[in-house]
Amino acid sequence: MTAFLYPRGCRPIQADNLFVVASAYHLILAHLLARDTAVAPGTSALLMKHQPVTSFPELYDAVQADPGVPFQAVYFLDRPGRKYKRRWRALIDKTRAAGMRRVAKGVSPRRLFIFNEDDLNQYAARILRRRQAEIIAVEDGAIAYIDQRMTSSPSERFKSRLLFGPRTKAVEVEGASSNIDRFYARFPARVRPELRRHVVGLPASDLDFFNTMAWPADYVQRVGATLEDLSADVLFMLAHRNNFKGHDGYARVIRQAVAEHAAAGDEVAVSYHPREREADWLDLTALGAKLIPHAVPSELVYLAGRGSIRRVYGDIGTALITAKWILPDTPAVSLMRSLDIHDDKLAGLFESLDIERR
Repeated sequence: MTAFLYPRGCRPIQADNLFVVASAYHLILAHLLARDTAVAPGTSALLMKHQPVTSFPELYDAVQADPGVPFQAVYFLDRPGRKYKRRWRALIDKTRAAGMRRVAKGVSPRRLFIFNEDDLNQYAARILRRRQAEIIAVEDGAIAYIDQRMTSSPSERFKSRLLFGPRTKAVEVEGASSNIDRFYARFPARVRPELRRHVVGLPASDLDFFNTMAWPADYVQRVGATLEDLSADVLFMLAHRNNFKGHDGYARVIRQAVAEHAAAGDEVAVSYHPREREADWLDLTALGAKLIPHAVPSELVYLAGRGSIRRVYGDIGTALITAKWILPDTPAVSLMRSLDIHDDKLAGLFESLDIERR
């Protein structure tokens, strides 16, 4: 029942810290935290959970092949794609749960680091809580700072409890549940009220460390891209179109901004949300922009463009917040005013980070 756990037939080895990640953003933060002996003393292991929005098998292969990573072991929990019919999904989830259980018990860490409280992470937290482990949550982007709540249907909650146990909760605010002992945030003074009781500021980040890592460039190559594909003077990081349903001016505002920079002779690159089904639904290549490959997450684009990207545009997504972290000296612009988007919490956060709103 561990068919989706890699390396095949592995016997997880004990480590002091276990990091469970499901995105490139999580992965980068896990690297930085694992290197900080005050946060994660001792040895560390990494579990990467496959998500369909990133080419996670290739990302796992690149990370595992890099001898410079701060993890003594790297595991991968796969998830088969859409070819599996709905009736098999429950078996797949149970098999993934078995893989999670094997890693949690085998590593038996003193500290579990998670970036959300999905069903699998809750399951691991309950296993390790019984072994007196500390459960530590780390922010997962803008959701830690705005008022948005997660929702689930009664049928989804029933399924979760059936597959992962009756103590599985429908979490509305990631990191706020009673399972969490500490919550790390980049901007602790700005987190939403539910997280303030146990928030801790993330330690200062030495992003130059990634210059010594082989896996970012290796991953880009594995997904058929090059570092040249990621180069740009001006970068547009766009949220999913579903965020702007009913907003007729969205396409006009984005196209106008892209056209202005392209006409000025800037090299313009556009990164659409990885869940977008159309490669270029705003037809921005016709205006002179080039497209960042879908498989390359924004964090790796920023790391590749440190020192060359002169301006980053976005709307309301986490990408702008991450840009000010990885590219602190690069101007970042939110088009939320042009798009007539009103969110006082997000506007306050953008203002504190010197993200221009226009």
